[in-house]
Amino acid sequence: MKLSEWLGQQDDNGRRRRRKEFAAMIGVAPSMVTEYCRGGAWPSRETMARIVDVTNGQVTANDLLAECERHKPETAA
Repeated sequence: MKLSEWLGQQDDNGRRRRRKEFAAMIGVAPSMVTEYCRGGAWPSRETMARIVDVTNGQVTANDLLAECERHKPETAA
């Protein structure tokens, strides 16, 4: 699942998840969560483990890699 999709869902209390709160839970700045969502940055191994843990495995390294690959600039051949 895309991180942006997971963040767009409601939490167990019926509230929409907030990037600022998620960022605090995984130990990064909210701007980094935005970068992860748009495929503009790759989290460290430790941060990736926290993302998987906080999302209960609903967002995986493969999900973030797919996002990064989708937004990777094309290189000239």
